[in-house]
Amino acid sequence: MIPLLLLACAAHIEPAQIDSVLALTGDADAGNQVYKDNCADCHDDDGRGQKSAILPDLIPANTDDDIVENILAGPSIMPNFVNHLEDQQVADVFAYLRATFGEYDPSLAEE
Repeated sequence: MIPLLLLACAAHIEPAQIDSVLALTGDADAGNQVYKDNCADCHDDDGRGQKSAILPDLIPANTDDDIVENILAGPSIMPNFVNHLEDQQVADVFAYLRATFGEYDPSLAEE
């Protein structure tokens, strides 16, 4: 089992904000650029840059809500992007993460 990505978030995110991001249609190509500009310095282009946050393992093991909350709130040492990225940019990077690292697979989630 892969532990849930959501650890201790630096910012509190309301469920309505998560829902508003998930209601948008994300563009994975645009999200790739958002990822390169904001995430790749720590996570690397292949998502394996941080030993505690290996994206190819974590993304399919977490729900859409959890991933968006983590992008917005910033778990553990990750910076939060709630005031840095527009909702559309978050939707785009979310679409990129799902397209690159996989859809949610409940069998991978921690019980």
